[in-house]
Amino acid sequence: MGNIYEEFAVYTNLDFMNISHNNLYGEISNNWGQYPKLKTILMAGNNLSGSIPPEIGNATQIHVLDLFSNHLVVETDAKIAINDIVSGNEVFGVAGGIINDIHMLSRNFDSLSFVFVPRLCNIVADRIAKFALGSA
Repeated sequence: MGNIYEEFAVYTNLDFMNISHNNLYGEISNNWGQYPKLKTILMAGNNLSGSIPPEIGNATQIHVLDLFSNHLVVETDAKIAINDIVSGNEVFGVAGGIINDIHMLSRNFDSLSFVFVPRLCNIVADRIAKFALGSA
């Protein structure tokens, strides 16, 4: 039991981490995206809060990230998507399947907030999206 952000440093040989159901609290450390061999992070069932650090989003070596039953915030510049997600209504059209999946999966979290953040305030997410589309 303790503040997860303060308790962890960078462990260069760590490849698997399971700290699920340990009554940990605080924000997720940005150090975890810097572990060069870390492929799996299991953190379900704690009292984590805040956003997922961009360092984890940029960490291509991480293949499994389990954050169920925590208190997290999802930030995006897709205002229409946020409105559809927050409404809780079934969505049709091109993004309908994704939005409906988000509705279903978000039920696994005790607390999950979706927040609109203008693109200029979320440069890291913008770069990741452009990289994924091959236009970086």
